[in-house]
Amino acid sequence: MAARSPSALAAAALAAAAAGWAGCAAGETKTVTVSGSQTTRPPAGQAASSTTATAPGPPAVLASRRALLNEVPARLQITELSRSGRIVALTVTITNLSRGDDSLYVQEELGDGVSEDGNEGEAFDGPSLVDTKNARRYLIARDASGACVCDSNLGLATEAEAGQSLSLSATFGAPPEDVGAVNVHIPRFGTFRDVPIS
Repeated sequence: MAARSPSALAAAALAAAAAGWAGCAAGETKTVTVSGSQTTRPPAGQAASSTTATAPGPPAVLASRRALLNEVPARLQITELSRSGRIVALTVTITNLSRGDDSLYVQEELGDGVSEDGNEGEAFDGPSLVDTKNARRYLIARDASGACVCDSNLGLATEAEAGQSLSLSATFGAPPEDVGAVNVHIPRFGTFRDVPIS
């Protein structure tokens, strides 16, 4: 049997579905399988149920706080603290709350103050997680060269104008499985208590 092109297969599948629907008697529901999926045609005279696709909403906010970053008012929202095996991923969104034309530059404001790889400390390596249950603090994970497993090079090219937001992420070693929440400390924004790990 000769191989068919993807477009020929798609045309054949549509033709089969149309033929199946055409064979429906009044009041009869017919299900046609097309490439492993089923399509159901409603009885004659009935409208097909409508399904409206919705765009995903904004990420859930686990914690939020305001502070000044380089003298610009900003809001930091923790939108993710998720476990995947032996690591935990932290994602935050920082929004420029200024009412004028002040641009928000993160630069070294959220770093640990230590220069690495020539980026003058402009990395999101200042946050830490505190497991109060086991009295343990988790710092940002680092690769074999010592660079943080986080967003870095947050110099003047990384900016948010008034009303705009930046998303930053960092990775940590995971606390034990029975730890369901930790305190998250972020420079300039302080400590967010009992943030749930998903």
